[in-house]
Amino acid sequence: MSFKALKSKATVTVFVLFFVLICCLAPLTSSADTVSNVDDGFVNVEDFGALKDDNSDDYAAFEKAIATGKNIYVPAGKFILSKPIVIEDKIIRGANSGVSIIAANYEDKSLPIVTVKGKTTITDLYLCYFNTLISADEKQGERVALQIGDDKRGLEAGSVVRNLFIDVVGTAIYAPENSSCNGVLFDTIEVQFFSFRGVDMRCNNRVGNTYSNFYVNNQGRYTNGDASFVLTGSEYGPVLNQINIEHGPLLYGLLLENVKNFNIGAIHFEGMGISQDDMGILYANNSSGYIADLTYILNFIRCYNSSVIRCGNSQSNDVIRIGNINLRGVNQPDENLIKGQKGWLEELGSLSNRGLNTPQAKTFVVFERDKDASGDYQIVYENYAFYSYWQNEYDFWKSLPTRGDISVVKSTELGGTVK
Repeated sequence: MSFKALKSKATVTVFVLFFVLICCLAPLTSSADTVSNVDDGFVNVEDFGALKDDNSDDYAAFEKAIATGKNIYVPAGKFILSKPIVIEDKIIRGANSGVSIIAANYEDKSLPIVTVKGKTTITDLYLCYFNTLISADEKQGERVALQIGDDKRGLEAGSVVRNLFIDVVGTAIYAPENSSCNGVLFDTIEVQFFSFRGVDMRCNNRVGNTYSNFYVNNQGRYTNGDASFVLTGSEYGPVLNQINIEHGPLLYGLLLENVKNFNIGAIHFEGMGISQDDMGILYANNSSGYIADLTYILNFIRCYNSSVIRCGNSQSNDVIRIGNINLRGVNQPDENLIKGQKGWLEELGSLSNRGLNTPQAKTFVVFERDKDASGDYQIVYENYAFYSYWQNEYDFWKSLPTRGDISVVKSTELGGTVK
C-alpha cells in the first residue's frame, strides 16, 4: 500500500472515530440542556422535584436548589410556594417575566414571596399571590411580592432587579425601614393589581439607586390603595427614568419624602384619580431635584383641591426644577375609562360634564403647597403646555394656577435654563 493510500485510510479512520464520538456525546449534551436549559453555575428547580402547572407545593424543591449555593433557574410554568424564599449573593432567573411564575399560597400576610439580600440579581420572573389571599385592606409590609433586604442585611451595590411582572399583591416591591438598598438597578418592571403600594422604599440613607422603565397600573381593582410609587425614609441622588403611573384611584401617584438631588428623566401620569381632598398626584416633602419631562394626561378630578405637584415641608430651601410640563385633557378621561370605574360617572353627573367646569375641577391647580408647611419651596420650570379637548378652557393654559405659599418661576425670568 502506498504512503498516499495509507494516509488517506488513516484520515478516514480518524474522521469515522470522531463522528462516532460526537454521536455518542450528542444525546448526553442534549439531555443535559433539556433538563437545565441554563449555563454552568445554575441549577434548575425542576431537577429538585418542582412540578410546574400541577398546583402542588414546590417550596421544598426551591429550598433544595437554593441550598446548593448555585444560581437558580426557574423554567416556564407556574410554581407554588407554601413559604417564602430568600435569595442571597446569587442569581435567580426565569425564562421570561410572563412565563416563569412563582405564586404564593400562605395565610401569613406579613411574609413576602421573595426576599433578596447581598449582591443578588433577580430577573425574568412573574410574582403573584393567589387571588383569594388579597383582602384589599393590606397595609405596610403585607402581601409583599419582593422584599429588599431585612434587619440583618440589605441589597448591595451591583445588584439587579430586572424584567419582573408583579400582580395581585399588597405591595409589589418593599424595602422596610430596617433594611438598606444602595447602588441597585431596578429596570423594566410592570406592576398591576396592588391593594396598598406599587413600590414602597422606606429604608434610610439610600444612595445611587436607579429606577428605570416602570409601568405601575392598578386599573382601579383595589380602590383603597395608598400610592403607586413611594421613595421615603431618605435617599440621595436616585435616577428615575420612564416611570409610567396609570389608573387609580389612589392617594398619591408619586410620593417623594426626604429625597435629595433626584433626577427624573420622564414621568407620565395617565387616567389616575386622587382619592382624597387636598392631595397632589406628585407629593414632595423635604425633597428636591430635577424632572426633565412630566406629563399629566386624562386624569379624572374626583376630589377638591387636588393638584399635579403638591409640596410639604422644606428644611433646606428645596427647589424642584422642571424642563417640560405637559397637561393634556385635564378631567377628560375617555368614556370607556369612566364607565369602567364604579361611581365615576355618577360623580361627574354625565359624560358631557367633563373638563374644568365640574365643582371639583374648579378647585384644581397645577402647583400647591400644604397650608401648614414650613420652610421655603420653589418650583422653576422651563416649558409649559396645556391642551384641552374642550372649549373655553384656554385661560387655564395661560394662568398655570398655583395655590399656597410656594414660589413658581419660569426659568427665563431667572436669566437661564433649567439644569
